[in-house]
Amino acid sequence: MKIIRTLLGSFSEALAEGAVMLPNLMFVGLYYEHYGQSEFIMPFVLLYAFEKAGPFLLSGFGKVKNPYLVWLTGNVLAILGCFLMLFGNSAHILWNVGAILIGLGLSCFAPMYRTMRDSIREKKIWSTGASVYIGYLILLLYLVIVMAFRYVSMITVILAILFLVLISTVQCITLRNHNPHKYDPLIEKGTVRADQLLLALIVLLFTYAIRLYKQTASLGLVLWIAVGMILLVVAAFVTRRNPYRGHSLRTLWYGAERNFVTIFSLIYFMAVGEYNKVTVAYIMIGIGVALAKIVSPILKKMVREERFELFCIVSANAFSCLMMIPGTISYMVGVLVTVIFVSCGNSRSTAAYLKDERFDVNERRLVRSRFYGLGAVAEQAFMMGFFFVFSYLILGNGVDALSAYTFRDGNMDTSPVFFYSLMACIVLNTLVGLYVVKNKE
Repeated sequence: MKIIRTLLGSFSEALAEGAVMLPNLMFVGLYYEHYGQSEFIMPFVLLYAFEKAGPFLLSGFGKVKNPYLVWLTGNVLAILGCFLMLFGNSAHILWNVGAILIGLGLSCFAPMYRTMRDSIREKKIWSTGASVYIGYLILLLYLVIVMAFRYVSMITVILAILFLVLISTVQCITLRNHNPHKYDPLIEKGTVRADQLLLALIVLLFTYAIRLYKQTASLGLVLWIAVGMILLVVAAFVTRRNPYRGHSLRTLWYGAERNFVTIFSLIYFMAVGEYNKVTVAYIMIGIGVALAKIVSPILKKMVREERFELFCIVSANAFSCLMMIPGTISYMVGVLVTVIFVSCGNSRSTAAYLKDERFDVNERRLVRSRFYGLGAVAEQAFMMGFFFVFSYLILGNGVDALSAYTFRDGNMDTSPVFFYSLMACIVLNTLVGLYVVKNKE
């Protein structure tokens, strides 16, 4: 029984690490050869927006008392969303509804699953360590499958992701008798947080505008993104109940840096027509996350604890510079090593969250996921801004470079725009990284 639970846990670990990446890749295949058509773009936009807003929405409804029920409920929503996606060719509205359900369902999966795993780890019901390593192998296999079939057979990709969620749900059901919160409600009554609901709405609309701009290169969205950025910054400071600690700010940076590597690779290689390199870059990201589990313990023996995150952030920034050197090998090595150091530093930051007594033990990972998601959204906003500025300065039109990605033009003339945008992102990330690493706990 323990072996079976370990195997089931491996699929949940794979889903926890790939909950953002895998569904996004699925929806990328949806608008293949339908570039610029709203009915094919909108599901991709809605998925991302609700995925980022989900943790804020959950916090807004009240204090989480039963992470097991959140995990199970989220899986049910994702399963229902996948089923609706299967019938999207008959009625395109089902793609939109399915995208919203998948986004909401998986938005809190990683923090809630890992919270449950932490709470029953001492019972040794399954080998959690083995599950993690097997889970990364499963994730790499899924990345290959999804990347290979996303343009060939959407049904295959949907069924593959549906299978992953179903297996995780089976594990969830087998653990029902070991749930230490089984007599608790999902949310504590009377703890609705209006400020968090407002923040969730702002995050939803802001993320929606950014992703829609990324997929359409519509100039009319630039103003809305700027206004949304201002509202988000104001809301983040107005709604905070405690001063932001160092590990919160560093988590923002880790989310931003990981998103930078992922999204820039996607946009750049798609824009210049080198589609196969997107697959290679994403596989490098998956390998980097897996290798971090091996590298992190080694680094902790070599670097003093108080300097560990400084070392990881500086190293990640340094190796990201390899992405600017001409040649595929140097770029991919830069992606791989950057992700390794980001993942190592992020694990240290997560450990700090788990000891943060300002938050209830059931919400610590959820709070961390909110900061991580905000970092990813903010990075994407700045990246789109750099694309606009350098495209205007070099090509005379602010949306030409992004249009090359949106409509898959394969336009090599946009390469200088992406090079200078890459340089600007690295400089910005380096400056912000040096700032956040100075903040003490």
